[in-house]
Amino acid sequence: MEAEQIVALAIGAAGASEDVIRWKGRVNGLIPQVAAMFNEKSPQMKQANNVLNASVFMAEYVSHALEESSQRIMVTIKAEPSTDYPDGLEPIRTEMLYNAIGKRQAKALEEFEPGDSILIWRYMDEVKSKKGRAVRTLAHFERLSFKTSGASPTPRGRTGSASGSPGNPPSPAEPAGPNRAIAALNGLDTAAKIRAVARFKTEGIAQFAHPPAEQLDRVLAIIAEEKAR
Repeated sequence: MEAEQIVALAIGAAGASEDVIRWKGRVNGLIPQVAAMFNEKSPQMKQANNVLNASVFMAEYVSHALEESSQRIMVTIKAEPSTDYPDGLEPIRTEMLYNAIGKRQAKALEEFEPGDSILIWRYMDEVKSKKGRAVRTLAHFERLSFKTSGASPTPRGRTGSASGSPGNPPSPAEPAGPNRAIAALNGLDTAAKIRAVARFKTEGIAQFAHPPAEQLDRVLAIIAEEKAR
């Protein structure tokens, strides 16, 4: 990152002001903060690299609990069966709770219910110990569907049935734009979601939950194909 780019970012972050002296003061205050973020050892660069290099996959949320020994939240998810987890139930940890990222992750998990679909960005975090082991850690996650007790998952903001049965309001019109991708993903079972996500990765479609307009048709086509299997 070049110095002039850092200054430009600080100017943009400072916003407009008719008071030039105060405006320059805000810019001057932001320059070291912006520069610090672009240091390769900064928390922001570490978080960005963790997300960019993470394994991305769809899973089903099961539960979470505090792991006191590590001061992380241990999350149990149900994903595709593997050699290590033949039943598909696997653990993954949040960031440590003493940092801001871990605190935000823990707060977000409070809204989850068993059966919710969750899109996961996972990386291996090197733990400082004599064994020098690495743990499966959440770089980022998004809740893609919502499930209440005894009900099937439904997209945010949608209630009732497609037919508008008595006592329930009719469903709204089909979501517009990129929201159609999330609505379509929510219509897949867990196995189909996992297959679809694998195909997105193979085709280099990174933002499949909110795809750009030029990729939306392909995302919807893959989802339709996996739903038909």
